[in-house]
Amino acid sequence: MTISLTDGAILAIVGVSWFVLAIWLLYVTVSISKINRRARAIAKAGENADFVSKVENSLNEISVLNDNLNIVRSNQERLSAMLETAIKRVGVVRFDAFEDVGGRQSFAVALLNDRGDGVVISAINGRNEGRSYAKFIKQGRSEFNLTVEEKQAISKALTEASKELV
Repeated sequence: MTISLTDGAILAIVGVSWFVLAIWLLYVTVSISKINRRARAIAKAGENADFVSKVENSLNEISVLNDNLNIVRSNQERLSAMLETAIKRVGVVRFDAFEDVGGRQSFAVALLNDRGDGVVISAINGRNEGRSYAKFIKQGRSEFNLTVEEKQAISKALTEASKELV
């Protein structure tokens, strides 16, 4: 099976992944901010109250804080699950596919998660035509025959920590 993707499509896939992660991080940050505001409100309310009412208010707010903490934990667990499958490892190999075409215009790029699952995309560019191939990768291996360059891209992705694309 041959799937053609442009460089723009590859960047779009990676960009969408980072965007989703950023949204989750923003949500967790806002939740923590709400918890901090409530804690400040408890402290301010306690300045003018007697000891018994301070204790009662504190006990009520502890319940609210525990509920909010459970929400944050749940969100953190969902985010962790998402990160396990997110593309975090990238390996790129550029090469000359044909002797009469220089400039290393052909490439193989592996986009993998921490489990070694993902895709390797190859573009073979000649003077008059170009071909693109995409092969699914499961635990660093493919059911399709891989070129030397595709194997190198996968190896780079698995052994080198990928740099953030931001």
